[in-house]
Amino acid sequence: MHWLSPLNLWESHHRILNTWQVGTGDWLLDHTLFREWHFGQGNLLFCPGIPGAGKTVFASLIVNHLWTTYEKDDKIGVGFIYCNYKDREQQTLVNLVGALLSQLASKKMPKELVKLYEKHGLLQRSRPQRVFIDALASLLHRCSKTFIIVDALDEYADPQELMGELFRLQQRVTDWGCVLKLLVTSRETGTISKLFKNAAKIEIQAREEDIRTYLRAEFEKNVRLQMHMKKEPALILEIIDTIVRKAEGM
Repeated sequence: MHWLSPLNLWESHHRILNTWQVGTGDWLLDHTLFREWHFGQGNLLFCPGIPGAGKTVFASLIVNHLWTTYEKDDKIGVGFIYCNYKDREQQTLVNLVGALLSQLASKKMPKELVKLYEKHGLLQRSRPQRVFIDALASLLHRCSKTFIIVDALDEYADPQELMGELFRLQQRVTDWGCVLKLLVTSRETGTISKLFKNAAKIEIQAREEDIRTYLRAEFEKNVRLQMHMKKEPALILEIIDTIVRKAEGM
């Protein structure tokens, strides 16, 4: 379904997820506010963090967690956006909406997209933004519940534009009796903080246990370091302790 969007966010997702260290990030999935967003009444969760805190890796962990949980459930949708300032030219609103359409239709091709393809995709005609947004609303209406994760909102050219459309979609599907749950990671700026002033909030930061797990795994991959670990385990522990002290949430 390349005609929907030139963006390959699945490729981005897998590349980012491959940097995740197994055993890290469990604290976020177990967090009370995350579980309330996932299973409860919370429909908006804001996860800010400083540069280098690992927000994008955490976002990929959440996407992977939700996708594997609901992969076989046609009534629950999972979509995601990885914003990147380097791709601002291609990461237009219509391209991001098209990417979400592609993700949500990957389980089963809905008739709405067949008609959209016949009208706008078959001959590579222009892709009207409003038509794509309405098509996304129709797909959301087909699901009883949909999760959309937006990573690095601060790297999108106009955060208010993107979130404005998502908030309007959220209200539309709510009026139809469906649920759209939004989770957003970002650096905090004045504009972005205002967008989420009433949202539940989890600060993303590198936790001590995550840093230790990551460092031990990296040391175990290196043959020379493995030798040092065996010969001087106290020195390795001292190195890890020093790095943890200096990490400051990064």
